[in-house]
Amino acid sequence: MTVPLFRFVIANTEASIVMPENNGYTQKEMINKVMVDIDKLFDKLDQIQKDLATRPTRQEIYGWIIAGISIATLITVLM
Repeated sequence: MTVPLFRFVIANTEASIVMPENNGYTQKEMINKVMVDIDKLFDKLDQIQKDLATRPTRQEIYGWIIAGISIATLITVLM
């Protein structure tokens, strides 16, 4: 009964995640660094989304141009 348990322990230790090179960070520190970078990416995406929401669309710009031309034409006709 102890032999299968011993094999399980060996297999379990071999399945642990090992960093390929010693870069001075633990796995927890690396995960925290990645999470900070992901948060920065989401903040940047939120900023881009806000910028796109506040910019006028092409249809709005054409509408203002046509309204300006219409007012200029009306003033020209009335004078």
